[in-house]
Amino acid sequence: MENHKLTEGMRQFLTHCGLRECKIASCQMHTRPYHDLGIYGDEALDLLDVLSKQYQVDLSDFEFAKYFPEEFPGGAFAKRIFLYYLPFGRWFVYRKVTWQPIILAQIDAAISAKKWRGT
Repeated sequence: MENHKLTEGMRQFLTHCGLRECKIASCQMHTRPYHDLGIYGDEALDLLDVLSKQYQVDLSDFEFAKYFPEEFPGGAFAKRIFLYYLPFGRWFVYRKVTWQPIILAQIDAAISAKKWRGT
């Protein structure tokens, strides 16, 4: 049977990303940052920033929109403000969009290889 417990390196990575210990304790190597932990938008960008700067992982092939939704949907500033104040605005924009899952094991592999190797 495969071991799904977090490695010590992944625990340190999640700590560097600012996750609280109680949230880290619930994680396993198959945990998905967006789908399971609700990390998206600026928090996801922060996670990638840690991966790139502190762990020197080459993210040149990483496509953010493929894996994470934006913090504020909508292109134009006025549309973003409208969707921010409109209840269920985010749901309306993203209701038919799906994002490919990333699991912590993929991030761990990227840290080891120093390069993102997508799905």
